[in-house]
Amino acid sequence: MITPRRFLAATLTLLFGALNVSFSLFELDRYNETSVVIAIGLVYFMTLSASVLEFRELRLSLWTTWFSTVIAVLIPLVSHWQLASPVIESKETWYVTAIAILLSVLAVRGRKNFAIIAGLVFISETLYLSGLEYFSKSGITGAIILIGGSLAISVGLESAQQKIVEAQGTLKDKQERVAFRQAVLEEYEIASRNIQKGVLPKLKKIASGQHFSKVDRAAYHLLEDELRDVVSGRRLINAKMKIAVKKARDRGVDVAFLDEGGLEFLKQEQLDELIDIVIAALSEISTGRVTIRTQPNEPWLIRMTASRPRVVTPDLDLKLGER
Repeated sequence: MITPRRFLAATLTLLFGALNVSFSLFELDRYNETSVVIAIGLVYFMTLSASVLEFRELRLSLWTTWFSTVIAVLIPLVSHWQLASPVIESKETWYVTAIAILLSVLAVRGRKNFAIIAGLVFISETLYLSGLEYFSKSGITGAIILIGGSLAISVGLESAQQKIVEAQGTLKDKQERVAFRQAVLEEYEIASRNIQKGVLPKLKKIASGQHFSKVDRAAYHLLEDELRDVVSGRRLINAKMKIAVKKARDRGVDVAFLDEGGLEFLKQEQLDELIDIVIAALSEISTGRVTIRTQPNEPWLIRMTASRPRVVTPDLDLKLGER
């Protein structure tokens, strides 16, 4: 995406690169083939433009990176090869700052390794071609500072980008959790309304005060247990749990639920796996009291305790899941 700030930075970079290329044009009489010098100047500017104006994303494409790296290494060799005099003057090392700009663009655009390797080759070339006497006057010190600063900026940009990605991931996860929790609450409300519609006629019949048979009383007692389970158990209750609890109560086991929250962000598949473990444990109990509960501030997700009558210490204390 092209933003005003990015467009301004690209414009300044290209102007700075064009300025350095123009230095070579002022001294064309110092070269054997002026057409070659003009050509490498144009190729450099086209390469810089491609590296700067590729706006699709911050990280530069691989082919542009390779092309820029090759050009950065070749320009010093071709420029010195075309020199007519062995005596080097300041404008004949125009490429030092120009190449530093190109490698800085590579660094900032997420290609640090290419910038470092090409920079080391470039510095070695400059040292070899200009010699120790002229090396300090070639502008290489400023070039090294420019490339080093760009590498530092690149590291900062990558760190910021990583933090942005992590923040977006965290936000997305929270949004998904909130949406899932809302869906669970809506599902629970719908289920509660459906249950109310189903049991309301029976409740009215019970409230009438008429005499009921033993079979009716047993059925209403079972209905009471089911309603209590749905209200107290909430997400702990599914079809398999209802069957397992009924069988346990038929064996004489007192089963109670207490869902105090904390499962709202747990996906149904994960919750079903934990409930299956509870059902398996419940199937092995034939007497006493069983409590299956959740608490939002505990490290576990579901806790199941089982104790025999008149025994204080639970025979089973099962803590499932991790928050």
